[in-house]
Amino acid sequence: MGGTTTLITGATDGIGLELAKRYHLRGDRLLLLGRRPAESVFDHPSGLFQPGSYLQADLSQGEAAEQVRRQLEELGVSSIDRLIHNAGTGVYGDLQSRDSTSIEKEVLVNVVSPILLTHALLPHLRKASGQVAFVSSVATALPVPKFAVYGATKAALDGFWRSLRTELQGRVDVRLLHPGATRTGMHSKAGYQPPEAARLADPEKVAMEMEGVLDSRLPQSAIGGWNRFIQKVGPLYPAGTKVPEATGKVGGHIVITGAADGIGKALAKRYLQAGYRVTGVDRDRETAVETMNELGPGLEMLYGDLSLFEQPWMEKLAPVDIFIHNAGVNATGRFEDISSSALLEVVQVNLLAPLRVTVDLLGEGLLKPQGSLVFVNSLSRFVSYPGASVYAATKQGVAHFARSLAAEGRRVLTVYPGPTRTEHARRHSPDNRREGARMCPHKLAEAIFQARHGGRTWLIPGGVNKMAALLGVLFPKLAERVMRKLIYERFEGELGTRVG
Repeated sequence: MGGTTTLITGATDGIGLELAKRYHLRGDRLLLLGRRPAESVFDHPSGLFQPGSYLQADLSQGEAAEQVRRQLEELGVSSIDRLIHNAGTGVYGDLQSRDSTSIEKEVLVNVVSPILLTHALLPHLRKASGQVAFVSSVATALPVPKFAVYGATKAALDGFWRSLRTELQGRVDVRLLHPGATRTGMHSKAGYQPPEAARLADPEKVAMEMEGVLDSRLPQSAIGGWNRFIQKVGPLYPAGTKVPEATGKVGGHIVITGAADGIGKALAKRYLQAGYRVTGVDRDRETAVETMNELGPGLEMLYGDLSLFEQPWMEKLAPVDIFIHNAGVNATGRFEDISSSALLEVVQVNLLAPLRVTVDLLGEGLLKPQGSLVFVNSLSRFVSYPGASVYAATKQGVAHFARSLAAEGRRVLTVYPGPTRTEHARRHSPDNRREGARMCPHKLAEAIFQARHGGRTWLIPGGVNKMAALLGVLFPKLAERVMRKLIYERFEGELGTRVG
């Protein structure tokens, strides 16, 4: 047996199994992760699954990463050369027909488990100066309305990879792979029967090309020539068309999450001035009451903690004209120093909650037929965010979700603000000496109001932010070096971690 240790998730079938066969031929020590009971795989015809090589964990459960870490400890494994996050799941169909449990499972398997497993095993990878690879999908290059949640979760992996790679450079090699539709059992499990399924990519060939990419110096690549073409031109595909509000239309019902302070409070004030009835949602009861008293009649505040599975406040909603997903939390510092619970909360509030709440709005008919969805995203979508890699992941995931919604004809506005003069920004900024240069939340609220009224589908507010986004698109490596210098190196130094 060779000296290289390779851990592959989702290794019992499909691409994962083919990867396992290839690395077995290379003489690697294999650690193969699956959710099936051990006794059901030990008689597999490949002979790859043995008591010393098979790890059992259900990645749809929040404690899976810790289970894997303990199993490795029992096996005496303290060093990992290669970790391939291959496991994934998806559901095909209209969003209105989705249920909260299936959405949570997709987020847990496709986003949470790669993040928390990387977090748990980073000491093993650092000891070997190893490599961690995330298997995303070429679906992230295009809007995918029927796979909107799946596309969002895979886009979140893209955002996580980009920022984590900048953080870990020189310590762990971080890679990203984008396979296309492959002839595996995933499609039937997802409820999708692709046309001419026999012409889908062969998993053995896909695994062979993935192995080649991981052996090369490429930080990321689509798998297959056609998929590489899609990855290049897909982002140019327009998602949604400009649909202005009716001329002279004033008023209606708007819901804003995270409305007690900061950007949410500024938005509430602006829409109240325009004659809307505003419902705010926030988990800070005391600040919410203060905001309601300050802004006066027309504003109702509901208590809602978006980190929880159940959202009983939605039962109190009247039909909505505009729903603004504004609430968000962050956890900044070195990835390995942030607690797994804090990382999980970032995913729950920033990614899972917008997906689930949107699906519930559509499924329950709470969003009016001509209603609008607004997603307050982040400039990190374009420039990365080393020191807050999980935050960047969630924002990229939501951006792709919004793009898929817009592609099926819904009124959607995605906003990419940069640094804003809020308490949240102060808490997570490595340097508040230039706070005056940040955008005022009331100016941002006005820009969002005008963009939605004009039917815009996306908005980067402010000239400096537009220049930063352009830099990130045209010169991504330069943008990442700048962000590492301005943010991550300061967190890596004396500033430590910050959560909330």
